[in-house]
Amino acid sequence: MTAFLIYLFECALIISILYLFYKYLYYQIAYFNLSRYFMLGSLLTAILIPVFSEILITQHTLSHALRSEFVGILYGNRTTGQNLLIQFDKLHDPLLIFGVVSPVQILFLIWLLGSGIKATLFGKQLSAVNALRKSGEITKDGVYTIVNKTDTEAEAFSFFKTIFLNSNFDKLTVAEKETILSHEKIHADMLHSLDNMFFEIAGVFLWFNPLMPKLKMAVREIHEFVTDNVITGNKNRPDYSRLLVKMALKERVTGIRSPFSDQIKTRVRLISFPESPRFRKRIFYGSIPILMLVLFSLMWTSAVLNSAAGVQLFTNGNMIPPLEENQYQIVNPYFTNKILTSETGERVKVSHYGVTYAVQSKTPILATVSGTVTSIERYSESGLEYTKLQIQTSDSIVLRYDKQKTFFVRAGQVVGVGEAIGETADNRLYPTLELRTEKKGKPFNPIYCY
Repeated sequence: MTAFLIYLFECALIISILYLFYKYLYYQIAYFNLSRYFMLGSLLTAILIPVFSEILITQHTLSHALRSEFVGILYGNRTTGQNLLIQFDKLHDPLLIFGVVSPVQILFLIWLLGSGIKATLFGKQLSAVNALRKSGEITKDGVYTIVNKTDTEAEAFSFFKTIFLNSNFDKLTVAEKETILSHEKIHADMLHSLDNMFFEIAGVFLWFNPLMPKLKMAVREIHEFVTDNVITGNKNRPDYSRLLVKMALKERVTGIRSPFSDQIKTRVRLISFPESPRFRKRIFYGSIPILMLVLFSLMWTSAVLNSAAGVQLFTNGNMIPPLEENQYQIVNPYFTNKILTSETGERVKVSHYGVTYAVQSKTPILATVSGTVTSIERYSESGLEYTKLQIQTSDSIVLRYDKQKTFFVRAGQVVGVGEAIGETADNRLYPTLELRTEKKGKPFNPIYCY
């Protein structure tokens, strides 16, 4: 549930940034077809970046180092047991309201209510279009279905291959009818209704984003610009502009259809000053590296937040350190896919799926979560005796404590969070503790969870 809400927030943030990029750069360039592809690509990018960012970013060595520094600032310096800034996991504390629901559940219920309302309104729009189709007189024009004499204030609009015409359409001249029909057929051929449906469905999930209505309006606006540009070409611009003004009646724009006289003022201006000259198109293409940098930054930020927040979702904020505060120092942190160079110059990729703590003599070791002791193993290393101890929780989190000297529990025993389960070695043996944690076989960094 929490992971889903984080995903929705990341989608909303990414699509908002890309929309602002379009609004204050590409919109002024007015290269219509590329603007349409940019808007569609922006929504797809917003959906996919949070999913693939971790896969694409985590394998890069420089990115790994940068992410480590960023997370260190976010969480504080855990190597000394001190917290410099915030503890992100406090957002996931299992605080219950009146013993019933958590804050995360409240947020999810609010989102679910808003999405339900949006989905209902979207369904009503589709039902209204279907009702118009049934109320009119249907004729065929090749691959197009023409619905005449509909009860709608717009002279004409299209929905996929269906073109709706109201009762006043017959009062127009033959030339005006042909122009309007050509206009709507272009909408149908270019699948503009599919774009509208795509953004309407996205709006159901991202309703909380205040820029979503502007995004949907921008897409419809681009559709009209593209169609006007095809219709007018290099001729009949004044006549077409006059027809747009004539058709500028009060309309009930549902958001899923393409009305003929929508965005009238801007369309007449762009018809009078057609598509951008060559140097503006060069600006468009020249901005692509900037856009790629923005996308990479969004991808990296998403990977950082996912890697930092995701591990906490495994434990719901219930994990504590395995040692008392200020009684340890991390000497070997958790890391993955780190490139090391040997004295001979050989580069080796290594990972350390655990955290090694340096501690004082005979320091009590605490159970970081509640669970069952599943195994206790004694072993020798360099002539020294140590103990490995494993605890498993009810939600499949496994914790392995290594380099213990003594233990206070037995296999099969249920232990509570914070309960002493053993003790480190004395100072003669350089006392350390190594903690490894995993969820369903996947290791994660435990220091982000407490």
